Amino acid sequence: MEMERRDPGQIFALSELGWGSKQIAREVGVARNTVRAWLREGPDRQYGGEGRVGFLDRHYFWIQSRFQAGVRNADVLRQEFEAIGISVSLRTVERALRPFRQSWQKAQQVTMRFETPPGQQMQIDFGEKWLQIGGVRQKRYVFVATLGYSRRCYAEIFGSLRQRDWIMGLERAFRHFGGVPEQLLSDNAKPLVDRRKGGRAIFHPEFEAFCRH
Repeated sequence: MEMERRDPGQIFALSELGWGSKQIAREVGVARNTVRAWLREGPDRQYGGEGRVGFLDRHYFWIQSRFQAGVRNADVLRQEFEAIGISVSLRTVERALRPFRQSWQKAQQVTMRFETPPGQQMQIDFGEKWLQIGGVRQKRYVFVATLGYSRRCYAEIFGSLRQRDWIMGLERAFRHFGGVPEQLLSDNAKPLVDRRKGGRAIFHPEFEAFCRH
């Protein structure tokens, strides 16, 4: 069975955020020497045997969608892979789930959850992921909308972080959930917030018009 090589994009992304090689190795799930080799030789480095640990990398977004749907047990996910004709070890699935579990745990630690009635609030945000697409290292952005009451999520991949991407993600999230909440909760994203005045956010006219609509 041919083994997929691990996409090194996450290594470079974390390095750009100031992470050390030891911390990156723990996060990505490879040896520290492998991280150092990638950072030293750059994206054109040829893969060695130590890097052959990413058989499920090609299924990254499917695993992400199943994790967001609540499938967080590695053995359950392994059985789902078998059901679609992919034979994979439990250890490999556990390794593939590790970054999603760690990100979820960190989010739980730093995010204060506000209990809201049904239909009152939806939280929106963008995350990012480095990928190798056609042999070229590229960044993709993940729009995530989460209902404040049920914690149900809608996620979509975009190629940019422009205002129209935020609006398109919102429109499709509304269709997905079958309605519009009373409130949207976001950070001070530049495509949405023009400036702040007296502690109050002043939205871009186009985004404000969309909200009124």
